[in-house]
Amino acid sequence: MNVQSMFGRIAPRYDLLNHLLSLGADRGWRRRAVDCASQLPHGAILDLACGTGDLTVALAKRLTPQRLVAADFSSQMLGLAQRKVARLLPGREVDLRRCAAEELPFGEGKFDLVTIAFGARNFADLGRAMRECRRVLRPGGHLLVLEFTLPRSRVVRGLYRAYSATVMPLVGGLLSGSFSAYRYLPHSIRNFERSGALPRAIEASGMPAVQVERYTLGVVELVVARNPQ
Repeated sequence: MNVQSMFGRIAPRYDLLNHLLSLGADRGWRRRAVDCASQLPHGAILDLACGTGDLTVALAKRLTPQRLVAADFSSQMLGLAQRKVARLLPGREVDLRRCAAEELPFGEGKFDLVTIAFGARNFADLGRAMRECRRVLRPGGHLLVLEFTLPRSRVVRGLYRAYSATVMPLVGGLLSGSFSAYRYLPHSIRNFERSGALPRAIEASGMPAVQVERYTLGVVELVVARNPQ
């Protein structure tokens, strides 16, 4: 499946379905991420895989960074993010960039903080993307990744798998018009967690994890890593 075109198709209903399918918990997950980011140096922030800009707006409102860049590979998602920024952050400067995570158009050491919310598992080359994140981080800068994962409890994991295999594709497909997209998304979560791709890629990039938290019975994980250069 072409992930970029898939996100373009579901972009108009993306926010609605995020709120609906998470039963509103996605807002709380982003608040946790912003709370964590507020404790880290955040003068210059790159919100990577920004989607429609929900985390971008939350970071701008809470942290008021000196520089805020929001980047995504989907022009449709960036268009929605641009409208959201104009509506919710009037007069604030946010630099919106279309780019791939594997080839960031920024020089070395330009950011204090790179954030990624629910986008890491969709990168074409996760290892390369993590190396790019490290490259654009200043020495002592941090990477903050919020991502879906599988609950450790067998009971909760079974219930979550049933929900993601039935309710998500049905509701997501009906409201977005793309049943294939909402079959792909839960499948990507299972594969991502099963392979242990995220912690391996972060560690291999040379950024040790300094904080790991799980939320909502373990369906979401927050990982903070530090660039030691």
